[in-house]
Amino acid sequence: MSGSMQYVQFQLQLAIRMLALGPGDIRSRLLDAYYPLHTIQKEDLPPHLQKDWQWITKQFIRFGPVKDQTGKVWIGVVEHTMRKIRNNTGVKIVERIILLDDELQKWIETAGERG
Repeated sequence: MSGSMQYVQFQLQLAIRMLALGPGDIRSRLLDAYYPLHTIQKEDLPPHLQKDWQWITKQFIRFGPVKDQTGKVWIGVVEHTMRKIRNNTGVKIVERIILLDDELQKWIETAGERG
């Protein structure tokens, strides 16, 4: 397994741990989990998982930032989005993160058998 794949796997598992054990509702836990997730790039994943990753990342930035009258960002895009989404949307995001981690693990195991 490449170093970058180990990194991706570590970041996903850290985020899942934060989602499972963190305080607050699903939206606040997603906000915390964004920090390990935002370092993963689409290109870090196998091609067949990249669309899933794009869907996940888009869910974090669906709503723009909140700006004051001068245009200064008052609330960032991720925090604003997490404040606005419904809990059931948060659950769908978490499910996709877990499924992505599962699929990545299967891919790593299969790649190990081939390589």
